[in-house]
Amino acid sequence: MNEREEIQNSITRYFKYVRGWRGGGIVKRIKFPEEDPDFLDNKELIVIPTLIVGAEPDFRLKDEYEDIEDYLKKISKWKLFHELFREYIGYVSCPFKPELMWIPKKYKVEPKDLRGINDLMDKIWIFLEENSEKNKEVNKFKALNTFLKEAGKFFSAEDLIEKGAIGHAAGDVARFLHQMANLLAGCILFLKEGSQRKKVLLIDNNPERKMVEIDTRFKEILLDNVQLNQIIECMNGFSINGFIEIYYYTKGFSSLYQKLNKVEEEEDFEIKVIKGSLERGTEENKNIKDFDFILVDIYLGEDEPNGIELIKLLTAKYPNIPSFALSVSDDFSIMKGAIKEGADYYILKNQIFSLLYVYYTYLKEIGEILEFLKDEKYKKNLLGNIRYWSFKKDLLWFGDKCYHMIDHSFKHTLDDWKNMNKILVPLLKEKLIDLDDEKLLYSFCMAVWLHDIGHKGTDVHGEPHLIRDNHGYIAGELILRYPELFRIKEKDDYYNHNSIDFSKVSILEMMFNRDDRNDLSITEMIALFSIYHKSNAPVDWKEYKKLLRDKKSIPLEYYKGGEKNEENILTLEKILKKRVKDKDEFIKKFLRLTILFRFIDAINIRRIRVGDITEKALKTTLIENDKEYQFRKLEKEIKRLTRDYPPAEQALFVKIFFQDIKEKIKSGEFIELGLPKDLLKDPQELENYESLVDYASYISFQKTHFDLHSSVKDINFIYKGNRSFEIVLITDKEKEKLEKSKVIERGKPIQSVYERLIGENCYILSELKGAEDYLKDLIKSVTIKLVNERGEVYGERRWQEGKK
Repeated sequence: MNEREEIQNSITRYFKYVRGWRGGGIVKRIKFPEEDPDFLDNKELIVIPTLIVGAEPDFRLKDEYEDIEDYLKKISKWKLFHELFREYIGYVSCPFKPELMWIPKKYKVEPKDLRGINDLMDKIWIFLEENSEKNKEVNKFKALNTFLKEAGKFFSAEDLIEKGAIGHAAGDVARFLHQMANLLAGCILFLKEGSQRKKVLLIDNNPERKMVEIDTRFKEILLDNVQLNQIIECMNGFSINGFIEIYYYTKGFSSLYQKLNKVEEEEDFEIKVIKGSLERGTEENKNIKDFDFILVDIYLGEDEPNGIELIKLLTAKYPNIPSFALSVSDDFSIMKGAIKEGADYYILKNQIFSLLYVYYTYLKEIGEILEFLKDEKYKKNLLGNIRYWSFKKDLLWFGDKCYHMIDHSFKHTLDDWKNMNKILVPLLKEKLIDLDDEKLLYSFCMAVWLHDIGHKGTDVHGEPHLIRDNHGYIAGELILRYPELFRIKEKDDYYNHNSIDFSKVSILEMMFNRDDRNDLSITEMIALFSIYHKSNAPVDWKEYKKLLRDKKSIPLEYYKGGEKNEENILTLEKILKKRVKDKDEFIKKFLRLTILFRFIDAINIRRIRVGDITEKALKTTLIENDKEYQFRKLEKEIKRLTRDYPPAEQALFVKIFFQDIKEKIKSGEFIELGLPKDLLKDPQELENYESLVDYASYISFQKTHFDLHSSVKDINFIYKGNRSFEIVLITDKEKEKLEKSKVIERGKPIQSVYERLIGENCYILSELKGAEDYLKDLIKSVTIKLVNERGEVYGERRWQEGKK
């Protein structure tokens, strides 16, 4: 036994007996490639929680492996199951590498019936050229049990196979087996999802084209007369064992285009299709809204619209239905054009075996969180909204009145969405947070996309200084007033904008006082997540008191009657307890999700939020102009507030509360207002003045924030298992430059960019400490690293649950 194997045995004993890991399954010590995955039992796939302790070979050990490709082909036997059952298959490497560690939790084992996959494979094997030399290798994998054990090496080594395959017989076979592994993966994902067969519409003028004409590399693998539609129909089936329901539309494309052009968005629209089989199928009328996804050939014949034009129209009219371009062309410019015009994916016809896997890969790329939405109406609505907003990137953010500051548009929101998936999905998979409430999960996902729409303002909040502090509240108001504009699934008529003058009412008070239902509507939940995503909106009493101690301004809108006192404060927890009675667990989840999203939103400081050096120069000019404009408004406001005072006293007020303040802001000094509360009969009138001062001070520091954001080229979130994350900030700047550049924030000491990113009180640590109460039992530890593009570590910090 060599040294590595001894370490491997030691790690195995540790997890078995010291950590006491059972996971409802086994701890398995394997030495690649000697042991195959075997989860097949009497035609059922039974994947039990498994912790693999693997002996990682050193690639330099030529006596064991010729090269890295040889190693990867062998180790990847397990990669298929690790990819498809990531929550079940854990891995610890030997020698120990933390980045390879994943410890699964106990999961309910659910056998998957493989009869459908077995039938599908049998149908495809019939199309093979029996006496071909190439198929000697393929024939080894005809038994499903054998292929399940070996499929991983074809599934995982795609790039390596592709580079070495072109022009070689063995390469053609490997290419085909790669597709078969993808087909297997897609079918297993379908079984995991446990859904009905996917309804697929194929729009193609020649679906009977022979596979060897589509790609000559199928020669001697498939029979010469095998057609594209026959491969698709193998996946069809009319029993419980089928995976898709295929429908063909093969002619009349100009007519289809013209009719689609006339229908309203998401209007019912029936088309005549052939169901199931081109040879034996029947014609029927089908509502286009019934399809799960649509395949469109990009070439539909002479004098017909091209498929890309049709996809563009389908995307605009039916955003809930993904549309994939289908073609024999692998020309990159054509692919790029198809995606730009609205195609969700570009599938080569020679890759048709991978169809189901492409569909699930697409959903995963949109957001893994979608798999936790089991209710199709919410899942389809969210998917459609993301597609719609992705193709109309300026729609939600049109009219942004704070455009010259840190970006809050599509790019920022997309980053928030991706980071939310990276953080929340592992917590859901490990059952650290249970979001079985479909409406709550859907509302949270929608709020991630809608939380910053308040930057466009309202008829009451039209000035940038009001919008900056109140954009969460404004977003909530817009959501309640116009849910149909934001494509929210449920309409809540309680907040009918045709009968309510929102300039005279508080939406928080309306929600608090509502008594016609004992729960929150979906629209209200989305609004509340958005309203309280900002740190100056108190989620509970403890945070309210802290904001007061820190002298942070809480907008008037968060107080009943607009009167600032403890009795009138409307915290999120207060509203939830009033509206959602006897549901403490729901309230806890809602508060946790709010704080979790605050954290995700706050640490999103990538470079894309400030743009390149040209954009910085333009925005700096705009900010300087805006600052001078704010100063003029500030002078006008202090004169208005003191208009009833004698001229000498008014001049003194202008000197102290305008001229002196202006100089302090320009010099970058911290501004702490000392206005006496008895200055006016109505102290609430000071709100606008205080907001103006705060805003002018804020924008004067924006240049330093450009320096901060431009220093972070990218941010990576990595889940390490066991409630632990790693956040890696990647910079292309030298450490010395980061140490010289300064960041100024109101109420905080001046820091260097380096200190702000990775210092003792860096911004991520500050956000974690502020969220600690609600992240308890969710996140155990976070390691923060600042690295350059060469991988050199500039600094590292660690946050540990419960430690100061």
